[in-house]
Amino acid sequence: MKIQQVLLIGGLLSACTSPSPEASQAPATEVTPAPVESLPKSLSEALNSNFRSPESRRRDSYRHPLETLQFFGIKPESTVVEITPGGGWYTEILAPFLQVKGQYIAAVVPAEKSAYAKNSFDKLDGWFKSRPILVAKYGAFNPSDNIAIVPAGSADLVLTFRNIHNWMSNGADAKAFAAFYAALKPGGVLGVVEHRASEK
Repeated sequence: MKIQQVLLIGGLLSACTSPSPEASQAPATEVTPAPVESLPKSLSEALNSNFRSPESRRRDSYRHPLETLQFFGIKPESTVVEITPGGGWYTEILAPFLQVKGQYIAAVVPAEKSAYAKNSFDKLDGWFKSRPILVAKYGAFNPSDNIAIVPAGSADLVLTFRNIHNWMSNGADAKAFAAFYAALKPGGVLGVVEHRASEK
């Protein structure tokens, strides 16, 4: 199985963006879901859909989601696994975009692992339940365990946004990447976005 050289280039793409402190980001407000005929047919439509909160859209100038996802080669029919979506910033784009022809799978740390994991899952699941037009699909992921996220060789893309530094700090990165490798189809893409390191 050959994984395209997206890991390092994806990291460089992230490194070229403007710094953006996340601490000042306001909590997302509730958004009325779009009717079925309004499901986005393109990434551009997904970025401007009612599935996204105004707070999320304000981060676009820093995170460049359109350019990032185009670079990773996502298509409407792709099967995409997002690793630990956190607050669901990319979920708001990916889940509606992939709803009709593709498949979005949120790989979450099992809720019983910690209060933080349970809170993260409840928030994400609540977002899906408030938008019944979207089907919620989950895979289990814990970087310290040898568990399969999804059936082997079933994902076109595995995407992780600003997570790797956490796994590296606790020595779980090798197991995490092994799980991603197992999940991908031959020729599948591992897309990585990371924080920009301090210049000091």
